Amino acid sequence: MIPYQLRPYTKADFDFVYQAKKEAYQSYVEKFWGVWDEEKQRSFFNDFIQKVQGALSIIEYNGAPIGLYHGDMMNQETYEIGNIIVIPEYQGKGIGTDILFKVIQKYPKIKMHLQVFKGNPAIHLYQRLGFVIADETRTHAIMERE
Repeated sequence: MIPYQLRPYTKADFDFVYQAKKEAYQSYVEKFWGVWDEEKQRSFFNDFIQKVQGALSIIEYNGAPIGLYHGDMMNQETYEIGNIIVIPEYQGKGIGTDILFKVIQKYPKIKMHLQVFKGNPAIHLYQRLGFVIADETRTHAIMERE
């Protein structure tokens, strides 16, 4: 695994985060909704940033952004993993696994919750880390870890 670092999101990261999310999720959006509407997605993204910027971290390697992580306590009993994205050239190097493993270690007695697009291979990573599919929607698997 490469020696990555996490640092807090800043407004200067806005374009990187948008592009990383677009690259990660565009194929799923098109699969389930038929089209990537840039204007609508930018609006959704602006709302997302307003809500989560305080809990959003940038994953860096050698001072350059290579991904993002967003997770936060939903209440006193549940932690939600909102997004974990590593850009393609750094995927498969154990970064996402390591981040999730550290979150699990930090909150060992807290229930964890996440949603993942159906068909996303990350489902297998989450299952290896003890998450199970608790429910499903038309587009997502809803996973939990006790």
